[in-house]
Amino acid sequence: MKLYLTLVALATLSFHEAYAQIDCTELEDGVYGWGCKGYTRCEGGEGTVVDCTPDVFNEEIMDCDDPENVGPPCGLFRDCSELEDGMYADLHLNCTAFYTCQDGIFFGHNPCNPGTVFNEELQVCDFPENVPPPCGTKEEEA
Repeated sequence: MKLYLTLVALATLSFHEAYAQIDCTELEDGVYGWGCKGYTRCEGGEGTVVDCTPDVFNEEIMDCDDPENVGPPCGLFRDCSELEDGMYADLHLNCTAFYTCQDGIFFGHNPCNPGTVFNEELQVCDFPENVPPPCGTKEEEA
């Protein structure tokens, strides 16, 4: 049994290394192979995997950052410069949260209670059957 567990552990480590690293030997120093939760930093031909958890990767600064500072799809920041003052359903989060804009400034996210979505018409979180698409399933009344 110990041998089996040892082999599984080694296989897991090998699998992780094979997919986590970028071959940096021929690459200039910089950030490569990034996703929302991490990236590989190449320096002097050596690669280092950087885990951003609980933060996310911010392409603008090429480093980990608070999700509130990062736009979609990885972060929560939303551009309010063209929006009127109000609260808006976050379509990137399937309307399970909303964000507030005031004077063109993003004022953060608020989650809805589980099982509810944001109703922009009423400006509250509500059950999907009471909310029109794209957030809910309420059909138009004839």
